[in-house]
Amino acid sequence: MKKKYSVDVTKDGKTIVHTLNIDDDFTLFRYRPSNNYALDALVKNDFWVSRPDSFNDPYDTSFVVDSKILIEYLLENTDDELIFAYANLRNIASESKKHIARKWVEELYKENMKFLKKLFLVSCFSEDVSNEVMWAHYADDGKGFAIEYHYKDLSEIKDYHCNLVNDLTDRFVQQIDGYNEIYGDIDTKDISQYNTYRIIYTNDKYDATEIIKTSIEVMTSIINIEGATYLDILKEYKTKGINLFDPKKQKTISDSIVFTKKKIWNYEKEWRLLLPNLLVDISKVERQHYKVGKLMPKAIYLGEFANLSTRVNVYNYCYTNGVELYQMFSKMKKKSYGLSYYRITKKEMVQFLDKVE
Repeated sequence: MKKKYSVDVTKDGKTIVHTLNIDDDFTLFRYRPSNNYALDALVKNDFWVSRPDSFNDPYDTSFVVDSKILIEYLLENTDDELIFAYANLRNIASESKKHIARKWVEELYKENMKFLKKLFLVSCFSEDVSNEVMWAHYADDGKGFAIEYHYKDLSEIKDYHCNLVNDLTDRFVQQIDGYNEIYGDIDTKDISQYNTYRIIYTNDKYDATEIIKTSIEVMTSIINIEGATYLDILKEYKTKGINLFDPKKQKTISDSIVFTKKKIWNYEKEWRLLLPNLLVDISKVERQHYKVGKLMPKAIYLGEFANLSTRVNVYNYCYTNGVELYQMFSKMKKKSYGLSYYRITKKEMVQFLDKVE
C-alpha cells in the first residue's frame, strides 16, 4: 500500500523537529480490546484520550539527565544547612552531602517525569491493521477490533479540543488572581504544538539536564517562601526563563519526548494525536482518561477471534451507522506470516444478525 504522507525529520541541537504533508484520504487505525468500555465507546462514537502515565510502557514519554552534572550543580548552589534539612525531611541517615544530593536529584528527576506525563493527553494509532503482534498486544489477542479514522477527522477533534481548552484557560486566568502573570504574555490561540504526528524511532532520549537544573534553582528559591503554592512555583519557573505552558516550550518537549520511542517499538508504525490537558492547574488533575468529543469512523475491522457478543455489537453498529465492516483472517500461504481482511456486505450483516436472534 502506497504511503499517503511524507515526513521530514531534522535535528536542532538536541531537539527533534518533524513536519508532515498528509493526503486528504490518509487513514489510521486504533486497536481496541473486547470489553464493555471499548464497545460502549464505539456504539456512542465517543473518542477518548489518555495521559502518558497510563501507557503500558512505563518508559514511554521520558527523558534522560546527566546525574553527575546535576549532583555537582546542587552541591555548588545549595547551602549545607539546606542539604541536611532535606536529609532530615526524607529520613536519609547519612552525613555524606554527595549521597544526600544524589537522593535529591533522583527525587527531582522522578517528580519532573510525573509532571511531564500529566501535561499532555494522547491517543495512539498505527498505519498497519494487519500486524499480528499489534492485535495480540492491543486488541485482546485478536478478540477485539480496530477502528479506522480519517486523518482529517482527527485534526477536527484536535481543533475542537484545543479551542475548548483555550476558552477555559482564558476564563480561568481572568478569575484567579496571579495566573495572568503566567499566561498574560502567552498566545493561547497558538496550538501548533498539538497535532497527529508519526512517531520517530530513536535510541537517543531527550536530555533534560538543563531543565532539571532550573528545577533545582526553583526549588532552592521557593523553599524560603512560607506557604509556597503551585502558582508560586510556576512564577519562579518563568522568572528563571521557563514558562511550562508556553506553546514553543511545549512543542520542543512534545516533538522530542512524546513523539519519540525506542527503535525496538518501530514495528508498531505508530502515530499519536497530542492534545493539551483540560485543567490548567495540573496539580489537581487526577483522571488518566478523558472523553474529548465524538468521531465517526471510516471502517471497523473485526479481530479473527472475536467472540459472538463482540461480533453482534460490531455488526449492529456498522449496519445501523452505515460504517464499512471488515473481517481479519490469517494468511494461509506457505512461509507467509501476517493477516489480511475481507469486506462484509450489508446483506451479510443482516444474514448474520437474523441468524443469531
